[in-house]
Amino acid sequence: KDIQTLDNALENTLKLRGVSYTWKTDESNVAPQIGVIAQEVEEVYPEFVRTDSEGMKSVNYAQMTAVLIEAVKTLNAEIESLKKENNQLQAQVDKTEDLERRLAQIEQMLKSGTNSSVKMNTTDD
Repeated sequence: KDIQTLDNALENTLKLRGVSYTWKTDESNVAPQIGVIAQEVEEVYPEFVRTDSEGMKSVNYAQMTAVLIEAVKTLNAEIESLKKENNQLQAQVDKTEDLERRLAQIEQMLKSGTNSSVKMNTTDD
């Protein structure tokens, strides 16, 4: 019921930091952890953070998966758009290079006084 695609997933994801950290504890052999800071996540996605009776905050990483999926989809759409634009620009560059080559041939013919009936190497598009 009330299913809606997440908006601004990429923008909100970019507000978060992935960090490595060590738990504050009395134990000396605590391995470094990798994650996010609950207080920072709470500012963007308060529904992902739980606070226990002692005030300790924790992040529900499983819920973050949906946001990350939508962020990846947004990035993919941007990549596809940039690929298309890049292809169009490359076609324009290719055409410009061909025109420059043809212009250089014409200039060379004019400098050398070659008869205009000489066939130029052209590519018809």
